Amino acid sequence: MWSVEKVLSSLYHLFKHAPARREDYQFVCGEDASFAQKFAGHRWLENGPCVKRAIEIWENIKKFVTSVQKKEINAPQNASYDTVVAATNDLLFPAKLKFFLSIEIEVADFLKQYQAEAPMLIYMASDLEIICRVSC
Repeated sequence: MWSVEKVLSSLYHLFKHAPARREDYQFVCGEDASFAQKFAGHRWLENGPCVKRAIEIWENIKKFVTSVQKKEINAPQNASYDTVVAATNDLLFPAKLKFFLSIEIEVADFLKQYQAEAPMLIYMASDLEIICRVSC
């Protein structure tokens, strides 16, 4: 129950349609601060860059939450913010993100190979065996 997917989605939606919140984030973290990328739970191949960005901006997210708690900026009143706050209180969350990314990297080649028009099912058993042997 790590809820990494929920946090990644919340990071994106926290700033998506909130120009004032984006401005507050840039005020706290600097004008060149990056924002989270969109997370799609059903598209593993597209989530690698999303997780990498979340790892990169995690310290900025913690600064933003700290500024809200110190009442330096307005507190967002939505579920996405509550999810992000809970994640910033989890000291192991950066490690969870890195583990999630390592799994994505491990299976990315496998997923790319099987996104083809040709019938690939006959090769799946041997490829899964290779992944399991290398991972263990």
